[in-house]
Amino acid sequence: MQEFVLISELKKRAYKKSILEQNPEKPHTVIQQFIGINNVNKEWLEEAISKYNKSLKQTGFQKIHTLQLALVDIYCCEYAMNTSTFQDKDVLIYKDKIENAYNNLAMEYIETFIHNEKAIISHHSQLSSAVSVLEESNSKIAAQYRIMLNRQQSLLQSVQKIQKTLDNSPLELTDQHFLKISNILKLHENALRLSPGVKEELLEEIRSKIDVLLLHFQKMISEEESLAYPSVFKILAYFDEFEKLYQPFINILSQKRYPDFISKKEKYSPYTHFLNNQYPELKEAFQYFSLPRKTVDKSKLISLVQSAEKHLYLQHEQYIEFRELNPSLQDIIQRFSTLLSYEYKDDLLKYYKLENDINNAEDDEEKLNEIIRLAKHLEQKLSTEKNNYLSNKLKIIRENLLKTLDNSILKFLRINVPKSNRIEQIKESFDYVLNKLYELSDLARIEEFQKKKRGVLSAIVELDDWIAEIKDESTLYASLPDSNLKYNLKLSLEEKLAKINDVLPLINQYNLYDINELINTITMVLNVLNINAGELPITERLVILDQFTVKNYVVLTKKTVFIGRDEQNDIVLNCGWISGSHCSLDQHKSMLMDLNSTNGTYYNQNQKVDMPIRLENIQTFNLAEAMEFELTGFKSSYHFKLKRITDHQVFKDPTLKDFIQNLFNTEFIWLKDGDSFSLNKITGVINDSSDLAKFDNIEIAFKNYQFLISDPKQKLIEVKISSLKEESADRFSFHIQNV
Repeated sequence: MQEFVLISELKKRAYKKSILEQNPEKPHTVIQQFIGINNVNKEWLEEAISKYNKSLKQTGFQKIHTLQLALVDIYCCEYAMNTSTFQDKDVLIYKDKIENAYNNLAMEYIETFIHNEKAIISHHSQLSSAVSVLEESNSKIAAQYRIMLNRQQSLLQSVQKIQKTLDNSPLELTDQHFLKISNILKLHENALRLSPGVKEELLEEIRSKIDVLLLHFQKMISEEESLAYPSVFKILAYFDEFEKLYQPFINILSQKRYPDFISKKEKYSPYTHFLNNQYPELKEAFQYFSLPRKTVDKSKLISLVQSAEKHLYLQHEQYIEFRELNPSLQDIIQRFSTLLSYEYKDDLLKYYKLENDINNAEDDEEKLNEIIRLAKHLEQKLSTEKNNYLSNKLKIIRENLLKTLDNSILKFLRINVPKSNRIEQIKESFDYVLNKLYELSDLARIEEFQKKKRGVLSAIVELDDWIAEIKDESTLYASLPDSNLKYNLKLSLEEKLAKINDVLPLINQYNLYDINELINTITMVLNVLNINAGELPITERLVILDQFTVKNYVVLTKKTVFIGRDEQNDIVLNCGWISGSHCSLDQHKSMLMDLNSTNGTYYNQNQKVDMPIRLENIQTFNLAEAMEFELTGFKSSYHFKLKRITDHQVFKDPTLKDFIQNLFNTEFIWLKDGDSFSLNKITGVINDSSDLAKFDNIEIAFKNYQFLISDPKQKLIEVKISSLKEESADRFSFHIQNV
């Protein structure tokens, strides 16, 4: 039976009942008719009252059913009264009571369930019947309930569609699925606002699917990046695919993790922008200039060279797209530079000739004078030269000239200082060089050279006394028992050793003393004091320049290497992302340590260095999440170089262009005393092969605090690099620096 029946339907049922219960076979006299109707009317009224009273003790659909029966009886009474002269005021009174009870029960039922989203489907037919009952007594309120009922019914049907779609595996869902879900949510935006429970349940299920997809694409990108030669386009395709799936919910889901993940693709924008825009232009120009041209647009060529050089750092990235560039950026630069060199050959030829003449000059004093003269001329020329191509070429010539100047100064002093017998003569040699530097107005070189001069003069004046004193004091120290005297003597010896260590690089650099004898004396004293010889600070490093590729190999020998922005660091990274003292590499303890840097130090991609990390556990280390270095070990030493820039903001800073390019062109070798490495003379590759002749290698060793070179093909076996006549071996040139 239907739970709620229309009052009009109940009236029809009462009419039929009253007709059937009257006996048509009785005589149709007025009295009989009156008496019969009166009796029936009283029976119906009594039944109606009885059922009404009974309903007061009931609940739910049982109460509804009892009230419906009471209404039929009371309507029968009403019909009988309308067809006779018999009247009873209780009929109308109970009619109003029962109708009101029935209508109130219908409204109460509606209010109980119509705001419960989950109950609407199971109670929909009953609610619809109840609203129909109200429509007969209060059409205005019933109309509002009808709208709510229809809206909720439509919403729940849509929710079922969404849930059916979300039942699929997340990886089977497409952007069209999510777009359809988003459109449904927008369609029912108002209904969902009134049904926050349904909305939140749906969003939670959508979030769970998006989270699975996020983890999936993070894994795919990580796996691609871990390849030897990952594809930048494939990585961006993963980002784009996730973004397309997330896009329909960009204004619905407020979780920060989704846009944060998508924003990471920005670091790849310099690569794609170059591959999609600059490189096609460079390649087209390369093909255009592959054939001889009567006229050449020099301004255009200069612009193309600058563009290629600006993006040359990308060649060092490991992405397959850059390794497969054909032609490569180096090929493009070489072709355009060759054309420009031909166009400007008359302008450059005289400078190249002057540079060559200076390099071949044998008289050291004359060489110094010519270098100073040409360097000053180039500085004036550069201040007025507006042609970018010529300016860049002249800058390179001047930089090479200043390197030659440093080497020439060192040779001049190595020849003249050891020959000097008096302090005045040594001072004269240094003052001669200083006067030349004053002509050049190079304040940095003047300041550095004055510091060297003071160190050398101090070493010459006091070194013999220091050595004699530490020999006597160490002998006395060894003979004394433990006492305050012995302790004070140890402090005195350590102080004198520190003084010798301070001038040791200058002694070695200018051949002021037999370095082997001096090292043996220091080692002897250290053994007496029971101090590890590894504690002896070494303040020299070797810079090897590959003259073919202009790559630098910096050989470090200090026990602890400090990296940071400040000038006193062993490796200076002049970048705002890097702290003044950022991190250190301790060779003795074999540890990487962060020095409370602002932006942190990380290893193996994303693990933060909160405490010292063993070097053997590190494949890469990253400074400030901006510069990632690759670290490899060989023998008992280490080799590291910049692998990639991991923060694209670094590329956007034009002041860092040269710094980044130079850093990509530098490899650091961190040698322990007694260790060595090999450089291939054909490829420039670092290795630790001991078969030098077979692989056409040269070997660089660090023994007894000196840099030694071995090259069997040149008949060099552990020769001091400081004593090399030309300070070069085939494609490599060598420069010893104080640090």
